[in-house]
Amino acid sequence: MELLGNIDRKTKQVSLNKDRILYWISKGAQPSDTIHNLLISQGVITGKKIPVHKVSKKTPEVPKAPASAEATVGKEAVATPATPAA
Repeated sequence: MELLGNIDRKTKQVSLNKDRILYWISKGAQPSDTIHNLLISQGVITGKKIPVHKVSKKTPEVPKAPASAEATVGKEAVATPATPAA
């Protein structure tokens, strides 16, 4: 492992060892999406930023199942009142 830079959280100052970062990338190292975006914003590498989004745990994604024909028939039968035969 090698220390290639650091970020001061109080002053938000970023210091990176550009030569060593480029060396390791040339040897096949792949930065994470967040570090890739940081390297682009600091001018170490060029390219497009990768969108990094957090998935909210509050609202679970539940796929909606299409209504089947049987469920529709059952709802219609309940929705229409039966008329007594006279």
